Amino acid sequence: MSQLQWTYVADSGQQYHVVLHHGGRSGHVLVTVNQKVSIIDFYVRKTKSYNILLEDELFLLELEKGPKGFGYAFAIDKQADTERNKARRKLKNRSIVWITLGVLVFFGIVGSLAAGMMNWQERLTLKRNLPLLDEIGEVTYGRVARQDDGSWTLFFTEGPMIYELALDSSEARMARLQQGDDQGVRYLKGNPKVCRVDWAYCGPQRASRLLALWMENWEVDPPEKKECLRQAILENRGWLTHPDAPWLRANGGTWADWLALHHVSVREGLDAKCGSIQEVE
Repeated sequence: MSQLQWTYVADSGQQYHVVLHHGGRSGHVLVTVNQKVSIIDFYVRKTKSYNILLEDELFLLELEKGPKGFGYAFAIDKQADTERNKARRKLKNRSIVWITLGVLVFFGIVGSLAAGMMNWQERLTLKRNLPLLDEIGEVTYGRVARQDDGSWTLFFTEGPMIYELALDSSEARMARLQQGDDQGVRYLKGNPKVCRVDWAYCGPQRASRLLALWMENWEVDPPEKKECLRQAILENRGWLTHPDAPWLRANGGTWADWLALHHVSVREGLDAKCGSIQEVE
């Protein structure tokens, strides 16, 4: 005969001694709780289970038939629909919520610290590498975009990646930028995030727009001469985008200023192509 016993102490402090007797030959089952008969069953030769209620806690007593005999287990039935189990599930769900919130807060703090550290390292790298731009920096052209908040951003590409550079608003106004203008940016080939706008490199589209504005108030007779001169400049990118060209300077300039930048042969060539330019000075 198999005999096993378990002791359970309730929340009230009451002790319950559960004793199981299971006949090896007869298969009869006798269960007592504090020496009082709780269960009697006969000819139990297969796997079987019983419920025992001790105060407000429901227990499951299991007799499991195996190849070498029976195995026995006595434990709280946490799957049963009891008030204690409902309270456990509610507490567990509340714990899961608090744990989840704690994990989210933890990772939020860690993420913020990591992002702050990365930004700090990025700014430090930028500060250290900016002097290299004048030595080994390369120049490309990007497109200017004005954001909804009025700020200006220059977008440029290097390989398959797109990079952006925030522009100083006062510099953007002085440069008379417009949405979609092409503008030069100097960057490090190995780290394009290290970059700055290079106002010495004006894109041909922006330069063409500014040239048209500069020549707008010219009164030239015949009018065809004015268009001839404009086309001559547009066809020569070195003239059009020269950093000292008067149409690119914030304070403007005169035709004589522009001619002074070039060899006398330039003036002679324009005279031959468009007629004497003395009249437009």
